[in-house]
Amino acid sequence: TRRIPMQNAYLHIYPPNTLEAWVTDMGAVPLPLSFRFHVSMCGNLGIGANITHWNDEQKAIARQLIAQYKDIRHIIQQGTVYRHDPNPQGGYHALQFVSQDRRESALFVFRVHSPDPTHPYIVRLRGLDDTVRYAMPPFGRKSGAGWMNTDLQLDMQPFESQLFILRAE
Repeated sequence: TRRIPMQNAYLHIYPPNTLEAWVTDMGAVPLPLSFRFHVSMCGNLGIGANITHWNDEQKAIARQLIAQYKDIRHIIQQGTVYRHDPNPQGGYHALQFVSQDRRESALFVFRVHSPDPTHPYIVRLRGLDDTVRYAMPPFGRKSGAGWMNTDLQLDMQPFESQLFILRAE
């Protein structure tokens, strides 16, 4: 979880295609594999964990997330990054990547801890083309202007991450 603010600070200065981000093994209380992958997908995804210790379910998760990364890698590595304001009260962080042609976007949202009481995180997308219509499962379809004027309310569990992908229709 310390890597999220470190990567965010790095991306203030350097482009995402220069960020080497590795999925690693964790200490006594490991974070979910999907969370570790999502953090590492915000740059050049690499795996430094001992994959020989992964069970079949973890290997299947890794295969699915690697395929997903390959599908959106061009958005992350050649696109524009938007750092959304963190929510320290709720433990949320978000990074949004928009492709060069502004026809695709990837939004990563992370919840790193659970304070009491919990508050949903509100994200308003940025960098989209106002006139293009985008689909974003599970939220539906809207114009870029519509998405950028909509508050997405996300209520996630501690150490949960989500990846939302928008594509022009």
